[in-house]
Amino acid sequence: MFVHFTRGASGSLASFCVFIFSISLFGSVAKAADCDHFNVGTDLVDSITYCASSVLPNSKVATYRPGNLDGWEDNVGRAWCEGAYGNGSGEWIEYSNRPESMAQKVYFWNGYQKSKKAFQENARARDVKLQFDDGTYITYRLQDKFGQQVLAFPNGWKNFTRIRMTINSVYPGSKYDDLCISGFAIDYEESRYADPVVN
Repeated sequence: MFVHFTRGASGSLASFCVFIFSISLFGSVAKAADCDHFNVGTDLVDSITYCASSVLPNSKVATYRPGNLDGWEDNVGRAWCEGAYGNGSGEWIEYSNRPESMAQKVYFWNGYQKSKKAFQENARARDVKLQFDDGTYITYRLQDKFGQQVLAFPNGWKNFTRIRMTINSVYPGSKYDDLCISGFAIDYEESRYADPVVN
């Protein structure tokens, strides 16, 4: 059972904007962020929120909000796509959970995985930084491939309430500059069956 994507009986999705004009936990002044909130309501996690630095405007056939990152293999036909000028370098997504939780990896689906054609036509993340709310961070070189990738934390289990992924470089799309990501997931159930040493 993957708690990350299980909604409670009263589960709902709300869209909202957050405006922050003070110094953020990540050491810089945060700009307006688009956010989508999910009420989960389990014994491991109450709620999760996805935010993004920018969002591509809706098309006639799809939306590109950060809440589209919420899903496993059955949901990766949708995606968050950034809406800033350029190829997506410097853009970010942010994942928050309440209360504080523990994990040792992130499950990730790069690019727009609606189809292999959409995957190639839109930009994909290449070099990224994962930064936690305690200020520590990890850098990764992502694979330019269709399907799931697992981003393991080198030091094992970690407590957190927030993870920000910043895109430092991209694999360019063959047709569009827009960078897309189809999924960003935490499997909280893993902590139930492990004897973790938290870093």
